[in-house]
Amino acid sequence: MSKKSAVICAALLFVTCLAFWIFRPSPRYDLALVEPRLLALKEPYQKVTTAFYADGGSIGIQIIDRDGRKEQFAIPARLGEKDHYTKVFIGAMYDQKPGAIEVSDSEQTKRMLIHVLESMPNRSPDVDVDLRMLRHSPLDRLHFFIIIVKREFEP
Repeated sequence: MSKKSAVICAALLFVTCLAFWIFRPSPRYDLALVEPRLLALKEPYQKVTTAFYADGGSIGIQIIDRDGRKEQFAIPARLGEKDHYTKVFIGAMYDQKPGAIEVSDSEQTKRMLIHVLESMPNRSPDVDVDLRMLRHSPLDRLHFFIIIVKREFEP
């Protein structure tokens, strides 16, 4: 194999690995560890809404199931704190409100909430942004970079 062929093969391998890393699916969640009140909601959901808080990026999620039962979730990301989007609270859309209780396995519950948002048909742009903030996937970061670059060059 010539040196040129080896370089081309290495470049193709690198691009292929990069594409797999960028376009990888969201991580799965373990139903046995997800918050039981989230699992109790019946699909198809009537409505799923999100709220973005200007405290550094906290996100609230409200789900109304097919029977009209409502649950609210809060995923904090306050300025000055290092553990953004690592905790999940149930009972309120903001973790500082009365009734907000931290769930026992925040990671698995957050993964299921991401799945719920991903599977929503016709997401609003606001919900789409909140979803991207929670996922933190390389593709989402690329999307934010493109948006910022476009804004810089628009008249």
